Amino acid sequence: MTSRHYGFTVIELLIAMAMTLAVLAAAVSLAQPAQAAFRVQFEAIDISQRLRAAADALTRDILMAGSGLPAGAAAVTPYGVGTSENGLTIRYVDPDGAEVTRSYYVRVDDDTNLYELRRASGATDVPVVDHIARAVFTCFDDAASVVPSCGDAARIRRVRIMLRVQAVMPHMRMTRTVLRVPDEEVFVDVAPRRLQTGG
Repeated sequence: MTSRHYGFTVIELLIAMAMTLAVLAAAVSLAQPAQAAFRVQFEAIDISQRLRAAADALTRDILMAGSGLPAGAAAVTPYGVGTSENGLTIRYVDPDGAEVTRSYYVRVDDDTNLYELRRASGATDVPVVDHIARAVFTCFDDAASVVPSCGDAARIRRVRIMLRVQAVMPHMRMTRTVLRVPDEEVFVDVAPRRLQTGG
């Protein structure tokens, strides 16, 4: 009586491994687009949060413009007159009685080479939100006419802020990629309470 041993041959094992690898490769190729879509969505959410944070910081200070200042004091003025920067300086007196002067503008940080919305107040100049590529401030009077360069503080009744934010990852800013996340812009109109009354 002979005993037989049953098992797999080397060829059968190689065929089984090849089939398994083919199935795994197909699964990975299906997962990659989903992963890319997830990255794009995450970046889009991050852009929205950056816009919201920048708009909130600016809105809080612009709403206070002129509060506690004597009549005729310049509460909203341009920042960086004679420079290429478009910025805005806001002045008011806080609830503790201290005069606050804050200037907002966008610049490229020398160390990181990133665009930043910055706030200068006295001796400090700090970043507020990064990847804000542009901030434009337009001032309007009672008749909704533009006040050139926000230069005539006595006429200003409303400030329009335009903010543009860009994707954090450089490859998501490139035009020829499936992972491209376009810059997003937002416009916010703020009517400072004190300036609405004209004094």
